[in-house]
Amino acid sequence: FAVGMLIALWSLAASIAMPMWRALSWLARNLNGSAVGGRPRRVILTLVAGLGLFLFVLPLPHHTQVDGVLWLPDSAVLRAGQSGFAERVAAVSDTWLRPGDTVLELADPGLAAELAAQRARTTAALVRYDAARLEEPAAGERFGAELRREQKALAHLAERESRLAVKSAGEGRLWLSQSEDLPGRHFGQGDVLGYVIPS
Repeated sequence: FAVGMLIALWSLAASIAMPMWRALSWLARNLNGSAVGGRPRRVILTLVAGLGLFLFVLPLPHHTQVDGVLWLPDSAVLRAGQSGFAERVAAVSDTWLRPGDTVLELADPGLAAELAAQRARTTAALVRYDAARLEEPAAGERFGAELRREQKALAHLAERESRLAVKSAGEGRLWLSQSEDLPGRHFGQGDVLGYVIPS
């Protein structure tokens, strides 16, 4: 580390400090020397004064303009939480949304049929459980495990159904691409549907 620091200091001295010292020494000799007339001395002083004005007096911009990419937060991206067909557009582009506002409703006929069948299985399991408890309470535990399993499957399907409603996670202005062509289109889970652009 010490050798590296010495090499860095020597490089700075050789490339910056020594040339600057030579230039300042030459300037001091020419300004003080009797061999230099009044006109060259005025030219040198004017150049030095102009350089000083440019560096220390003229206002220079304190900012830099560069090209960039606007990167929205994840809460600003509207994604399909569940695959399905666009059934109803609840909000059009340029609408100001708040968290929880519904933007689009999807429909999945297969999921609806599966949910109806699971509701029927859960109801049947509940009836068997109630009947077993009345007839033989000890056997009710076996039907109770079956009922809990069916209720868990029903809750999972109901949670999938709730994701068919695409809702805004943040506050901002809605941007939908070709919102008039959305009804009837199929979207896969995770597809980007639009953006909620914050202020």
